[in-house]
Amino acid sequence: MASWPVIYHGRRGREPEPAPALRRESLGAVRARANAPRVLTLGAIGVLALAGVRHIIAPPAPVTVSRTVQVPASGDAAPADAFAQDFARAFLTFDGSDTSGHDQQLAGFLAPGVDLSQTVVPSGGRGQHVTWTTIAGRVSRGSGQSTITVEVGVDRDATPRYLAVAVRQGQGGTVAVTGLPALVNAPALDTESAPSAGDQVSDPALVAVVERALGSYLRGDSAQLAADLLPGAAQPVPANHLALTQTTAVTQVSAGLLAAEVNAHDAAGVSYSLRYLIAVSRRDRWYVAAINPPAPRRQP
Repeated sequence: MASWPVIYHGRRGREPEPAPALRRESLGAVRARANAPRVLTLGAIGVLALAGVRHIIAPPAPVTVSRTVQVPASGDAAPADAFAQDFARAFLTFDGSDTSGHDQQLAGFLAPGVDLSQTVVPSGGRGQHVTWTTIAGRVSRGSGQSTITVEVGVDRDATPRYLAVAVRQGQGGTVAVTGLPALVNAPALDTESAPSAGDQVSDPALVAVVERALGSYLRGDSAQLAADLLPGAAQPVPANHLALTQTTAVTQVSAGLLAAEVNAHDAAGVSYSLRYLIAVSRRDRWYVAAINPPAPRRQP
């Protein structure tokens, strides 16, 4: 008896593929799986809400910033001077409507037991901001105590103010304000006659070295200046360059120290009459040791 090939969906000689198995699942499980994302979202919202309530009931403790400045053992006044300027800036800068912020910014400068809260009370809601500061004077009172006078520019005054700050430098190298500051007058002008200019330098070789070094210094030419510097000496040059036009006088101030008076002009053509102190030293020839050298430190 003849047999005929079985044909399914246009394919010859293949058995029909089995139907996919069906998985039975309860209606409750289907609903639970569908609701899972919503349940997770509601849970996250609940956790965040509880965290917010905790911060309302028990807010985090405020952060207190303290200021400690290390002062070198040599007694260098520069860190204490900077500290006094920072305090003056904080004391004379305030928001016209928020005195609590002013009290907080002063707290980090104060020695233990010193309270300067409500020491500045604004009027009419007007604030004030410090624009610049510089040191105007310093008086040592012994036992690490000093009164440092800071010249302060504020945004609503045409003339500067002078704030005398009581500062203590501790044995461990700390600095703190020890009491209320004082608004004081500007330093008095010294009315004594200026010291003698000294004798004119008569050595032409020395004058030539001074003039050449000053010219290199003023125009910012470090390489040319190095040729006239004492071996091993380093001398920074000013950022704003000038052109030396004339040396009007070179006088002897003390042993190894000269004063040079010069005329110079800037890139805009503005002319200046200036005076520089020049430390010099004689080796095989004259050399410049420093221009405007710092004052020598006093021995304790």
